Amino acid sequence: MLSNVRSFLPLSLFLGSLLTVFGSEETVATEPVYKLQDYVVVATRTPLSLDRVSPSVSYVSSTEMEFWQDTQLTDVLQRESGMTVIQSGAKGGQTSLFNRGTESNHTAFFIDGRRLNSGFGNQFDLENLQVSGLQSVQVLKGAASVQYGSSNIGGGIDLRTRSGFYSNGLEGSVQGEIGSNDSIAGGLGLSYGEDNWAISVNANSQTTDNERENDQYEAHNQLHRAEIRVSDRLQLEWLSFFTKTDKGLIGSRFSPKLEDKQETTSWMISPGLRWSTDRCQVHAFYARSLHDLESLNLRGSYDANYNFRGTHPAMGEIEVETDELNLQVDFESSEGLLLTTGLLYRKDDAKNNNVTYDPLEPVVAYANGFEQFGIFGQAIWEATDLLELRGGTRYDSFSDFDEKMTSSVEVIYNLGDTGCSLFAKLGTAYAPPAAIDIAYDNAAAETPLQPEESVSYEVGLRQVALEQRLSHSWVFFRNEIDQLLIYDNLTKDSFNEESAKTQGFEYQLDYALDSQTDLFFGYTYLHAFGEDRLLRRPRHTLYFSARYRPVKNLSLGITGYGHIDRKDTDPETFAVAQADDYFVANFVADWAVTEQWSLYARVENLFDKFYEPAAGYPALGQAGYLGARYRF
Repeated sequence: MLSNVRSFLPLSLFLGSLLTVFGSEETVATEPVYKLQDYVVVATRTPLSLDRVSPSVSYVSSTEMEFWQDTQLTDVLQRESGMTVIQSGAKGGQTSLFNRGTESNHTAFFIDGRRLNSGFGNQFDLENLQVSGLQSVQVLKGAASVQYGSSNIGGGIDLRTRSGFYSNGLEGSVQGEIGSNDSIAGGLGLSYGEDNWAISVNANSQTTDNERENDQYEAHNQLHRAEIRVSDRLQLEWLSFFTKTDKGLIGSRFSPKLEDKQETTSWMISPGLRWSTDRCQVHAFYARSLHDLESLNLRGSYDANYNFRGTHPAMGEIEVETDELNLQVDFESSEGLLLTTGLLYRKDDAKNNNVTYDPLEPVVAYANGFEQFGIFGQAIWEATDLLELRGGTRYDSFSDFDEKMTSSVEVIYNLGDTGCSLFAKLGTAYAPPAAIDIAYDNAAAETPLQPEESVSYEVGLRQVALEQRLSHSWVFFRNEIDQLLIYDNLTKDSFNEESAKTQGFEYQLDYALDSQTDLFFGYTYLHAFGEDRLLRRPRHTLYFSARYRPVKNLSLGITGYGHIDRKDTDPETFAVAQADDYFVANFVADWAVTEQWSLYARVENLFDKFYEPAAGYPALGQAGYLGARYRF
């Protein structure tokens, strides 16, 4: 904790000086918390204003992410109602996302509509996804296979990058940050736009020792986007990114591992084009991506009679290459009716240099390719000024398991001058087996694997009142999931067998209290169960945040979340047990010194709470950070 104290002392002095120096500055008015100028794409793959999407859809702007000093996608999702983010330990630790209680492989991740490479286990490396260079993070909760195909039982999350066309000539920013546990971070962003072409480049790096031995984390990221307007109708585009991380794998505090480590490399390159007329738009792209994981683990070896043969090193390398072709056509057939159709071809090549766990057993390599073809259709009809109807259907075929048909229907009704809107949706979705499931399917002839499937129901209400200073919403949801994949350690076989249900409701409220203060409160009730309660899903989750501007160029904020009533596996006895409740708060401050310079600070785990999101894996204690940002 000594490093925490050292970093927290200058932070306290920094905040105290701000309040002293700027206590006499005048305040400024704020915009309403509910802004209609932002557009959401994730809900239907077509741009919709926020008043046309259900409360199951969220839009998090770059301005909001910058204020809360988000660096990783997990920082953003921790504030989202219905989302449970479980990180195994400190920064860089393996992270699970339970979207309305569904599994981690039930929510797909995209960048500008391109599916991110999910690796061997279909887990998307959530702990390594950065938000630098993004215009927004768009979140869809509930069945989304009609729009996006595979692995969308829980929903989808689209990372939307910032176009250089938003720039006025050359624009850029440079920032640096230091903090507890020898943390250092820095980033550079450049964008340039002309009438017919634009480019944006972002790069950032961070390194930290965390608190435990062999728990260090280092990450380097780049994001590039370029666009050329060939004519009034045709535009070419390029998107690419590169990520490299190194992580010590300390493991549980009950069985620490001082030698284990892993290195992860991910990249994507994606050219595309857009063609448009007054009534028709076409978007096509090709994306090639790689996810490579190299690891060193010390593993115990046992003979056939379970006699211990000692601990030995095991080197592993897992590589997944993906090629994707995607076509989407939007056609406005008449006033108020938008028709969308699209095609998808995807090929994954997965390799694992050794699927044998025991380090003294002969090496068994695995390599296989998987193909998918999909086609979908969707209609959005604004029947009246108050009523909107949406529906769609999709067909997907696979090289290694049965085809799937999915569909959805949605109704949105505006209650006029009351400021209320009603929403209802019914949808089906699926999640195919991952490469890891097929690799460990040792009885494929007797138990052929099939996609997991679900039926999703949701109904909700949203009201905007007090001249748009207040927005609040309710959503009731239920997911019925069948054909869940499990792995039997005794037979060493993967197969479809189990079913599960997740149901509950979400409430959230945004309120601009006055010209200086914005408040947010969220609550999620979740009942997630199969034969027993699903692990690590809290029955009650609380969210809150408050932003206060005491003077024109100073903003202060506090945010927090709490997980109450949850089950987990005891890391010592391996029995299911009641896990401890916890509530965690973070504090941020941002001071705009000039139009170009700003200083910022934050305290994570403000009250120095000891807690374990995953049993046996303690999160960081109180940690302070100081940073500076320059814009030009």
